[in-house]
Amino acid sequence: MLYFKHPVWVLGLLPFTMGFNSLKFQEWFPDFEADLSPSWKTGNCRTAHSNYLYHRTQFHDTCGALLECILDNTSEKRKTTMASASVALALTPPLLAGLGQSLAEISLLSSQRPVLSALLALGAPALYPNRIFEYTHPPDALSYLPGNRGLRRLRPSLSVSVSILEYLLTAGTVANNIELAIRIGVRSVLAWSCNSWYMPLVWVFYPISLHVIATLGYRYMIPPIPIRSGSGGRLWRILIMEVTPSSNCESFGIPKAAPTAIAILLQIFASALAFGHVVLGTLTLSSLIFIGFHDTLWIMFRFLGSALVCRGIFMFELAGIREVLKYGADES
Repeated sequence: MLYFKHPVWVLGLLPFTMGFNSLKFQEWFPDFEADLSPSWKTGNCRTAHSNYLYHRTQFHDTCGALLECILDNTSEKRKTTMASASVALALTPPLLAGLGQSLAEISLLSSQRPVLSALLALGAPALYPNRIFEYTHPPDALSYLPGNRGLRRLRPSLSVSVSILEYLLTAGTVANNIELAIRIGVRSVLAWSCNSWYMPLVWVFYPISLHVIATLGYRYMIPPIPIRSGSGGRLWRILIMEVTPSSNCESFGIPKAAPTAIAILLQIFASALAFGHVVLGTLTLSSLIFIGFHDTLWIMFRFLGSALVCRGIFMFELAGIREVLKYGADES
């Protein structure tokens, strides 16, 4: 079963309710569904499951009692499978970080297309952290692109299509990560916090805070957007910049002055938080119970697929930025 039997997206609009917790121990990942469902429907854990559903209070750990009952009635072979799956899941956050965007790259793109950059940060769903106490000036991120050629300016009609495709693909990766995080939270159990279905979702949304912190200092270093007569004002200009691929930008603001102390401190702080994001993901995913090895491979492929799509879009945009800067340098 790859889809929820209950309207969890409706429940998702009410994150402070117990809706998702009521779905726990009812829906499982495919590797465990046939074995675990009977354990509470007709088996020894039926009473514990009833207490969890109808007598759950803050003073009684009914979730923990049900978890222990199910584990006591789970074969050693199944437990070994779960242990193998935990090892594979623990490797997922570092792998995603290796495929993710760096803080400097996010800062650079957000100066031109902040909405797309934020969506890419969520879709990755992990960022590549700098070494602690090291600062990378965002324009220097262009030197890490393969080769020395940028992306040529696109035709206007093609530019619109490319921009729409970028947003659709990025929105798809974000939706994939959110749906997968909710699925993991509902269909598995976190060993160190039985009722916390939301921890995978917290891990998925964590990068947006890194995006904000990393870009805040850099944006104040960028020259203000010039307002031309008849251009519709600053807000309209910002909107046009947001929906225009970087290769078709008329210019790209690069700060002339040296990085400010605030920009350096904010990026170092964001880099430390990026390490914390990897640690949080490792602790969360490696502590999930009732996930089989085949389920783990499917989870990894879905997260890695989102990361690869976002990385491809990011490289496309960075190549366009490099071409705009190179053209501007040649003109000057």
